[in-house]
Amino acid sequence: AGTGREATAAFPTAADSEQFPILDPARGALFGGSHGGFLTAWLLASPKHKALFRAGVLWNPVVDLPAMLAATDIPEWCIAEGFGGASFEWPLTPAQHATLYARSPISSVDEVTAPTLTLIGAADMRVPPSQGREWLAALESRQPRPKVPGAAEPATLHDALEYEGEGHAIAGAEANAHAVQSAVAWLLAKLEVPMQ
Repeated sequence: AGTGREATAAFPTAADSEQFPILDPARGALFGGSHGGFLTAWLLASPKHKALFRAGVLWNPVVDLPAMLAATDIPEWCIAEGFGGASFEWPLTPAQHATLYARSPISSVDEVTAPTLTLIGAADMRVPPSQGREWLAALESRQPRPKVPGAAEPATLHDALEYEGEGHAIAGAEANAHAVQSAVAWLLAKLEVPMQ
């Protein structure tokens, strides 16, 4: 079965940066939505890849296949992603649920070290908003906020923006413009690119 972990195996690793000098970990970032968010989460959590990235943006990401299974309008996608072409019968067994979890990026969230921004459509029927919320909660529970000298509160390492009434594409003109502009500005700040 093809999984996100297997799909990321074809991606260059931190060890390849000498062979591919374009891979600059000081400037590397990821941006992916839906299944692209699934792969972004896997790359950020991959011990072989995470050193290449200073930040990641996840737009309505899939992070937990068994949690998504009962809440999405495409449960067959969860099965295909988790088991490839294998046949199955409903209901899934506890062992099958465990396999789906192991094939989900949330199972490796402890490995994430780069800051993340999660963009969430609160009315998404394809990838339920609980997926992005779970990712953020898992990251925040494992990585305490760094203290900033002189600041009233610790800095946020992980951020999220949630758009009420927006679906999978966050397609409303104002919401989409805000999401895109916010993601670009957030990435520029995390990569320390001077704003002109």
